[in-house]
Amino acid sequence: NGQGFLLGIHITDATELVPFGDAVDQEALKRMATLYLPETTVPMLPQSLSEDAGSLLPGVNRTVLSVMIQLDSALKIISWDIRPSVIKNSVCFSYNDVDLILAGQPSPYQAMLDSLQLIAKEFKSQRLTQGALEITRPELKILFDKSGSIEIDVLETPSPSRKLVAEFMVLANHLMGKFCKDNKIPAIYRSQERLMTDDLAGLKAGPVLDYLLIRKLRPSSIGLNPSPHALLGLPVYIQATSPLRRYPDLIMQRQLRHFIDSRKNFYSRDSLQMFIYNTESQIRDIGRLEDNRKRHWLLRYLSTRIGTVFPGVILENRNKRALVEIDRIALRTDCFIKEPLTPGERVDVELQEVDIWKSEARFSLAR
Repeated sequence: NGQGFLLGIHITDATELVPFGDAVDQEALKRMATLYLPETTVPMLPQSLSEDAGSLLPGVNRTVLSVMIQLDSALKIISWDIRPSVIKNSVCFSYNDVDLILAGQPSPYQAMLDSLQLIAKEFKSQRLTQGALEITRPELKILFDKSGSIEIDVLETPSPSRKLVAEFMVLANHLMGKFCKDNKIPAIYRSQERLMTDDLAGLKAGPVLDYLLIRKLRPSSIGLNPSPHALLGLPVYIQATSPLRRYPDLIMQRQLRHFIDSRKNFYSRDSLQMFIYNTESQIRDIGRLEDNRKRHWLLRYLSTRIGTVFPGVILENRNKRALVEIDRIALRTDCFIKEPLTPGERVDVELQEVDIWKSEARFSLAR
């Protein structure tokens, strides 16, 4: 309306679905996160919880943790709070459904979705003004057909609907982190040091700039002290929006819900520190395993395509070799070169050999 917007971001309240210390909770703690592999998904929680009782299905009452935000007509935050609530969804959209509506397909929900996209873009603009960096890496998806044949799909940039959802999840995590900081609630904060990018000024957006930015990035840190997250352009940040698939998010949701209900902490600072100490390497291992399996299946796919020529772009010269990012398979590889090539220059590369055991694919510049 002319007065602004009331924005609600609703996250399934997993604290009622997964009581602390019961058998499901103990198994979830062992798994730590849902494992996404190309060939299968290993859920952190039973599917009866993650896909049924915990899913915000239309027409069903669901208990949620709501971040309610009052915006003025300029889309600036006037006030906000976090509260347990019960919602009933009237409709459920796929990402593709929302993309079609945002592109102009008639829908009773078109005005609402257009407004949400406008708000999401404004918050992203604010983060960029505060120093956030936009780094886009192609996302590789491994697909299997009914016969077991491998196909791949590369998502060059997130679709408008995915950008919209991601922005609101970032906003909810930021405000929940601010709530913890303001109320001195022990929390698992995520932070990242500021990047020095003065030497990259003048480079246009694209694969070369993204590559150089990623090279400068240090891994984000987790700890008990609220510190800025430079990559996101936010002064404080936690993760609590995926409690059905990440155990640290479930911990933070328990902490928030218990404090809101009782003004007391569920987890002490010492218990959270012990959790971080015991599980940080496990969380990294899960990410590494997902990456390694994706690379394995990509190499299996490439092993049947020896001699195929792929387009790519030069990222960097390395003595007699050049680092090339290959477009259609979201892969970076070294190629032998006779003389230096210009970063950003387009080239074609030919697949020469694949070694599954060494996890290597060798390419040469196409003649």
